Parts: sequence; structure tokens; C-alpha cells
Amino acid sequence: MPEIDSNHVRPLDAEVGGDADIPGIAQTITVDDVNAILYANLPTDDRRAQLMALKHEFGARMTADGGNDMQAVADEIERALATLDEPGEGVAVDEMISRPRTPDQL
Repeated sequence: MPEIDSNHVRPLDAEVGGDADIPGIAQTITVDDVNAILYANLPTDDRRAQLMALKHEFGARMTADGGNDMQAVADEIERALATLDEPGEGVAVDEMISRPRTPDQL
């Protein structure tokens, strides 16, 4: 077993979610985060993929939620995914979002 040299440990005093936060630390996921993905100006498949990744990550976090405090956000993720599966009325279709257009085509 390698010897641990305590001189190489560099503690970091940073607020979670602050500017000095290290990537990989579990960030808070809120309903606003879910809605930001749901209403992003991206093709439906991209938004669905992001929501599915969020659902997977959130599911892993919920295993530690003994008080069921996270259920409301989990329900919101499911609602957002269901919304993407519904046909939209008066909503731009993916081809309109993902296809570049020139001024002559408008």
C-alpha cells in the first residue's frame, strides 16, 4: 500500500454552488433546473436526453432520501418528460429549430 503524504492534501474552502466550487460535487437540482431544460431552445430529442440524464442522476440521489423530500422534483422531471411526448399545438417543430435559415427563406 502506498504511503500517504499529508503534504499533498490541499483543502479547499469553497461554498457549494459558488464560483470556486469543484465540478463533480453534487449540486442541488431544483424545479427551475428541470424547467430550464424543458423550455430550452433545443430540439426535442436533446431536451429529452438531458432530462433522462437528470432523471438517472436524481434517481441515484433519491436512494439517500429517507424523508421523501426529493419526490416533488422527481415528479416534475416525469411531468417534463411527459410534456415532451405530447404533440404541441402552435409550437415550433424540431425542423424549424434545428434547420438553419437564411433571410430569403423566412
